[in-house]
Amino acid sequence: MAHAESRSQGCPASDDLVGWLTLARRFGLPTRLLDWSQSPLVALYFAAQVDKDRPDADGCLWAIEPGYMNLQMMGSRRFLAADEPLVTELVRIAFEPDSRQAQQKTSQAAGKAYAIGTRGLDPCVLVQQGAFTIHSDGQDLADVDFRPNTDNRSFWRRVFRVPRPAKSRVSKFLRELGVHESTLFPDLGTLAKELRSRTTR
Repeated sequence: MAHAESRSQGCPASDDLVGWLTLARRFGLPTRLLDWSQSPLVALYFAAQVDKDRPDADGCLWAIEPGYMNLQMMGSRRFLAADEPLVTELVRIAFEPDSRQAQQKTSQAAGKAYAIGTRGLDPCVLVQQGAFTIHSDGQDLADVDFRPNTDNRSFWRRVFRVPRPAKSRVSKFLRELGVHESTLFPDLGTLAKELRSRTTR
């Protein structure tokens, strides 16, 4: 927070801790936020990217039904606002991770994750139709046991495999639909990269 304001004109207010986590996440810092997209095409774009560390790996497209996830996690299907107590408790832990009180709250909320409303602090959130979950710890949602609920819609998560050999075809198809890097990251650097690639083809 101390070093960001001299580098960006779009910093949140000093007490807007969710805003700071969103900004940090946007620039690649690890946070308690996990970003999702409400668009299956946008999500598929990211699932079809080649992993530089594991170039032969398949991709995964994860899907969640956030209302039913929240129902299991906190007993209500509603989305949480950024200023609600359940959210602010998890956010504050991120800014005071070593305090005894933060450690106690982390243990009480172990394994919890909540779907929360988005904030339009960054154009990428808008164009990528972004959404967020906020997590109490590093537990993977894939490891959370499903609990049956009254209408038997307990399957709030799904995963779809994108085979490595299919990634280039999927990316080409998405490009034809207008889903590519320069439409998902609307900044001058990405636009310049796109224009350079057009002139070298």
